[in-house]
Amino acid sequence: MIDIHTHILPKVDDGPRSWEESLHMLRLAEEAGTRTLVATSHQPGGWRGPRPPLPAVYALVEELNARARSAGIGVQVVPGAEIYLTARAAELIMAGELPTLNGTHYVLVEFGFDSWPDDVERSARRLVEAGYRPVIAHPERYRLLQHAPDRVHVFLEMGCLLQINAGSLTGRFGREALRLADWLFTRGLVHCVASDAHNASSRPPALTLARQVVASRYGQAVADQVTCSVPAAIVDGRDVAQAVRRSA
Repeated sequence: MIDIHTHILPKVDDGPRSWEESLHMLRLAEEAGTRTLVATSHQPGGWRGPRPPLPAVYALVEELNARARSAGIGVQVVPGAEIYLTARAAELIMAGELPTLNGTHYVLVEFGFDSWPDDVERSARRLVEAGYRPVIAHPERYRLLQHAPDRVHVFLEMGCLLQINAGSLTGRFGREALRLADWLFTRGLVHCVASDAHNASSRPPALTLARQVVASRYGQAVADQVTCSVPAAIVDGRDVAQAVRRSA
């Protein structure tokens, strides 16, 4: 499996607080069958201090990979970011100052859980027009979509992809998140599932249970797509079909 949304870099946001915890998380991911993780620390805010330049992000990823190899861990970490989408953030992405997912044209973006910037749709469209493919992080957790799920079609029609959190499928984020995740899956609108891991205990990089839930509810082919083939295409910068799977 490939996990495109993790907070795995230490001491930069609300993820792990030490290299040791980062390595523990990588061991858990490896044991669960994940071979690649994207380090998606919060950007442009959320870091402990000023927003780091891209070389600093790449250096942290390189060091984590070196420490993992020394520890005998066979999981690869690649660079990325979870970007809170505003007009300013869109400008930084297009200027090449914020990380995309493994340097591809895919970019992981998030919105506010309770409210969105007035220009969020326009910002997403600008990214698409500039050649980027936004991947919307955990849409099932946004209260605006929980109350008006059809609003997601605005983003899908412009070419955005949807990433569901593993914890939403197992009930960790509540009934409304689970209900919206099911609504999206049954309509064939989900492109990938990711852990959104933050630590080794309450929010580990675990995809196995969520993969089993998807397989039991929507079929093994869908489970393979959202945890393996589509995330692999994203990390490699290959094209992803707009509709991953339609319901029967």
